[in-house]
Amino acid sequence: MSPWPLRLCYAGAALIGLIGVAHLLMFHSPLTGPLPAGERAVADLAAVTASPMFENGRQVTVRDFNDGTSAEMGMLAMMFAVVVVLAVREAPRLLRRWSPFSLACTAVSGFSVWLCVAYFPEPLIVLTGMSTVCFALVFAAPFRPVALRSPSYS
Repeated sequence: MSPWPLRLCYAGAALIGLIGVAHLLMFHSPLTGPLPAGERAVADLAAVTASPMFENGRQVTVRDFNDGTSAEMGMLAMMFAVVVVLAVREAPRLLRRWSPFSLACTAVSGFSVWLCVAYFPEPLIVLTGMSTVCFALVFAAPFRPVALRSPSYS
């Protein structure tokens, strides 16, 4: 197999992982500074607004729900990158042309672009767009059959 599909897959995964790491560092770490006044007012209101998950279920506030969902998405982006890299390292044949794995990576990344265009700033649109291009280029990368060699006992 040419090294290009593997490199493209690593690059696509790294870009998504970078988004997850940056998100967690910017919004959910001790390094995060105080919120601007407008955001603070919204956060204070969200902190006192109950949002029941289920009838007679656990009571959480809108802020709890937003913060938890946000942190979870950052962690999932990081773990997507880790899983993709580990999978193709252990089983490089996952990157066959038109394989379900390659299609899934391209679809997940493409859906991320759509979400970023709808809701997020330009840097995220660019990073997810680059990731999608990397995963999509796996389909165009040159593939050569891998010849199985018998073990050498010399």
